[in-house]
Amino acid sequence: MTEDRDDTTRYLCAAAHLDAGFADNAIREYLLEPTRPGAPSPGVDAAPVLGEAIAARRRRKLVDWSVLVLAVIALFTLPGTLLLVWLLLALLVTGAITAWQRRKGPVRPSTPPSGAVLGAVVGTLAAVVVGLALFTYLDSDPFASAYSRRRSRSEIYTLAEDDDGSIAVVFAVVVPLLAVLLLNRLAVWRLLTVQFHRGNRAGAALRAGLSNRPILESAPSRFTERLHAEYLSGTANEDPAAVPVVVHRGYHPFVGAGSTFEPWSIATALVRDEQREQTALLSTSALYEAITTEVAKLHTATALAPGARLRALSTTEHVIVSARELVDHVGTAEGAEFLAAPGQRPTRWVGRTRAEVLRDLPVEWARYYRCFQVETWDRDLVLSVYLHVAMDGSTLYVEWTPCVLRPIDQRFQQIDKARHSPLRPYLAGLGDLIRLPATLPARAASALTFLRRSHDDLDPDRYGSRDSLRELAQDPGLHNYFQLADTERYLKLLESRLVVAVTTLLREAGYSPASFEAQASTVVNNNIRIGGSVQGAVVAGSGNKVSSPLEPKPKE
Repeated sequence: MTEDRDDTTRYLCAAAHLDAGFADNAIREYLLEPTRPGAPSPGVDAAPVLGEAIAARRRRKLVDWSVLVLAVIALFTLPGTLLLVWLLLALLVTGAITAWQRRKGPVRPSTPPSGAVLGAVVGTLAAVVVGLALFTYLDSDPFASAYSRRRSRSEIYTLAEDDDGSIAVVFAVVVPLLAVLLLNRLAVWRLLTVQFHRGNRAGAALRAGLSNRPILESAPSRFTERLHAEYLSGTANEDPAAVPVVVHRGYHPFVGAGSTFEPWSIATALVRDEQREQTALLSTSALYEAITTEVAKLHTATALAPGARLRALSTTEHVIVSARELVDHVGTAEGAEFLAAPGQRPTRWVGRTRAEVLRDLPVEWARYYRCFQVETWDRDLVLSVYLHVAMDGSTLYVEWTPCVLRPIDQRFQQIDKARHSPLRPYLAGLGDLIRLPATLPARAASALTFLRRSHDDLDPDRYGSRDSLRELAQDPGLHNYFQLADTERYLKLLESRLVVAVTTLLREAGYSPASFEAQASTVVNNNIRIGGSVQGAVVAGSGNKVSSPLEPKPKE
């Protein structure tokens, strides 16, 4: 992996233009609430991704509003027969495309639930209007005889054929619609083939692509100003002597790390070994340092890891805080350390002294963790393990929570395999025109959906992060067996270092490690979690449940 290669950022920039749901969710998570810190996203430069999300949302708004205006004009100017045929053709083509997509894999909707409801309402109203227009153009009377209805229609058809003005009206309405749809497709095609091409992998080039973009200048200032202030200016100050704070909302506290994968914990009694001389002091701090030192030895274990990925194994500290509980503790001395006052942003750093107090004496809603992280497969797969230990004079507790950040959705990585023929956007634009009547409800929902901030100063959603950019675009499963095998490999290597570090420190502190070793052997060494064939996973060990959360589900 070259030093400036940034495929993950490039794919996510493309995702903003390929998936409206991703772009909107990225803006909601990072730019909507000024009091919400952006979620950490391993291997991603957030600035160009968020810039492209703003540009993509603005482009879609302009296109959808233009199409809606022209569609209304078409509704009251085009012959009713043409509208009806167009609608039926659009429904048939859309249904065929949907069936084909379902055969390839599950269809993932990008329209939020509220937009879907709004789209259904608009679609129903549009159907009513179309029906009324058809009755008007066909001059049909539901109570008239069949003969009179046939006569009325035949007269209209004759007039339409002889009237050159009708043809002019059709061209005057349809051509602008086609032009808007073609320009939209050409804009996206140029971005995918030039700006986000596989040869443009440097993060600096992706940032440079945000400059002099008229569409960004016309975007809402509340988004662009925050983008420049927090992600493009580079003014964020990091205190190397402090510990990062992550304020999370929702159930999952390890924001940005992906989904948990086989977590476990051990609680064991500390028993003195009278025959062993005490040469070290056993404490929570000593446990963390012993484990960190042992894990750091994997940096030189190049033969154990494909591509020598363990050389880049990182160790970081985190204080993780619950947003809901933080809001409940506003005004208290403990809460003020993380949130000075309602309406302000939570602190991103906590002093070393306070972090050490939380490490030794954790509270329910703010806890200290040490994280070991490995980025593999060109930063497309990330394994993070969160370690939390606690102890007193009689008991030792170890909490081990692995998290796997799965690869970026293959839909977005397909930009490297797509043909770059300029004919493709023209064909896609023509297809958009054919399917236009069927897509009007979704376009109306997109045009009429706005991103609104919360006005409640004590709303936990204003202060806590939930999804990182990578998590918003990760695939439901791993892409191949080797990725699953590598996940298991790195996890078992880290677990082996943990067991060695704890047992060694227990012996040096004059305690018997037998109880810890027995439990660790049951939890770690007797488990085989590598998934087998597509028929299921092979799991061994007592008390295990067959599960394979990282394997993609077989297609039906």
